[in-house]
Amino acid sequence: MTLEAVREEIEKKYGINTSLDATKSDVEAVSTGIISLDKILGVGGLPKGRLVEVYGEEASGKTFITLMTMASVQAAGGKVCFIDVEQAFDDKWAQKQGVRLGGEDMIFTQPDFAEQALDIALEAAKGGVDLIVLDSIAALSSQNETDGDMADHHVGQTARLMNRFCRMVAPLLNNSDSTIILVNQQRDKIGVVYGSPKVTTGGHAMKYAASVRLQTSTTMSGRIENKGAYVGQKIKVRVVKNKVASPYRETTFDIDFKDGYSVAGNVLDLCVEYGFVSKRGAWFQYDEVDLNTGEILEEHKLHGFSGAVDFLNNRADILELLRQQVMDHGEEDVERTLMDEPV
Repeated sequence: MTLEAVREEIEKKYGINTSLDATKSDVEAVSTGIISLDKILGVGGLPKGRLVEVYGEEASGKTFITLMTMASVQAAGGKVCFIDVEQAFDDKWAQKQGVRLGGEDMIFTQPDFAEQALDIALEAAKGGVDLIVLDSIAALSSQNETDGDMADHHVGQTARLMNRFCRMVAPLLNNSDSTIILVNQQRDKIGVVYGSPKVTTGGHAMKYAASVRLQTSTTMSGRIENKGAYVGQKIKVRVVKNKVASPYRETTFDIDFKDGYSVAGNVLDLCVEYGFVSKRGAWFQYDEVDLNTGEILEEHKLHGFSGAVDFLNNRADILELLRQQVMDHGEEDVERTLMDEPV
């Protein structure tokens, strides 16, 4: 029997397409709304039709990343679903990040137990919702656990549920453009002598099923202060796994506790990294250049990071020019080998 005959028999019997479409080789993505994060993901954002895990310790920007991504999807005309298992959704903070609440383009639900939450995620994927966020895996509690007593033991139930969910959702995502973000937490594993004691909740299924895994973290040195007041935090994101581009890349961005994500701050950091803005000590310098002649029109010397950010916020023309330069900045391709593939 020829290969073509085998292909025809499989398609006739199971209705499964057995050919690859070369025109669909490029990975489509949804922007996270965070410029530096989109850059390190390699495809301009989170891949469509894939499972994504965002994990880290408490208050390390996990939910913030999902809110920014939701706002980006809505702005592009897409539909989103937020499954609030933690029962801790802050609607005012979400709106500050650009999320539209209560409209036809958003589903918001607070399920009582894990089975409900995972079923809702599956139904949303079947319905073609562009972005589905489940926050968080660590807060999932099975119906048996919810209905039981405190003395009852339910070891491994969440892991078993997540294992089944990952198997069920894979074919759904493969046939749709839905992206599912699973927010997870890090815990300390007792008795670890060698290696990292950090472990994520919900078992190992997500580590294998996720196409992208992002780890978020903060440090004391990343505290942003203004006149002695703690006004913001620098968030570090590491791409721990990436099946659609090069993994193991890192970036940072700032969260202002009042206003949220600072486009100007993120652009400024990248401009310094790429050499579009020079930095010496606490001073930043940006030279306005005539694009036709290359002549320097004006030198801008700015003191302090906050001063430079204020300047960019007041000069929308320069901010947009620098943002475009950052987005167009090409990075060297990293040759991927089997050794690059995360375990």
